Amino acid sequence: MAKARLDQGGRLGLSNIKAWEGAMALAGDEHERCIASHRYITCVPDPALATAGFLVYYLLSEDGLEKGGLASPGTADRNRTLGLGNLGKIEMPVPPLAKQQTFNRLKAEVAVLKAKHAAICQTNAALLPATRGAGVCHRSIDMNRSKKSQPNWTDVKARTSRPNSPTSIASD
Repeated sequence: MAKARLDQGGRLGLSNIKAWEGAMALAGDEHERCIASHRYITCVPDPALATAGFLVYYLLSEDGLEKGGLASPGTADRNRTLGLGNLGKIEMPVPPLAKQQTFNRLKAEVAVLKAKHAAICQTNAALLPATRGAGVCHRSIDMNRSKKSQPNWTDVKARTSRPNSPTSIASD
């Protein structure tokens, strides 16, 4: 049984039996020297023309999945296989290499921000219940509401069970 090596980062890996439904990913440097099943197509784009990051993003888009489905003949789930020949025939938009590289950089920056946001949400999930036990009331803000419907924070007044004690915040 042949095995495909993921010898370098920037290699695109596609399941030949499930690529039509999005079973593909980008192998990074952390996957160097890993071995993939023979059921996966691995390829590296010509670095003068395209980046693997841009190609996988496009292939996972609605348009890319449609083209991948058309390139995977067959009618039954496991019979819709994608071959190298049909993969090479998929036409896709290829912006200039500099724009693809900028796109990849921005996409990586967004991924870092999303990870930070997830960590903040996880921390807040632990902190908020602890602060509720301290007598602090919280007002939920719907970030999707228009600016006009946001709460007027000047209406928020400190209230306590004891005069002059800043232990509780509530809204009218």
